[in-house]
Amino acid sequence: MTTLAVVAAITAGALHVGFFLLEAVFFMKPSVYRLFGARDHGTAESQRILMINQGFYNLALGAGAIGGAIIFANDHSETTLIRFACAFMVAAAVMLMATLPRAWKGALVQGLPPLIALAAMVAS
Repeated sequence: MTTLAVVAAITAGALHVGFFLLEAVFFMKPSVYRLFGARDHGTAESQRILMINQGFYNLALGAGAIGGAIIFANDHSETTLIRFACAFMVAAAVMLMATLPRAWKGALVQGLPPLIALAAMVAS
């Protein structure tokens, strides 16, 4: 089960690094800003700074999940970082679903891998 936790946490971390790239690096591309609901360049421009900020949160969570998975893989007694990062990701997915129900697919992508990681750690 610990292998599952490590793989799921690294998957969650990689996804969040990808979210960072979309939000903070590539957001002003029309195909990207439309993913986030902005219909035109002006709307995207007004959201750009907020998306950069959100992207950096996702980068930190991704780094925490990946770093926590590496630490956990080497020392199964050290679980603080991986549990924190994954729990925060799950909570953010729940918040996304609660505030924007039509974004359930995004919430599932965001929340399922870290939830699997947490469940695998509890089960082991």
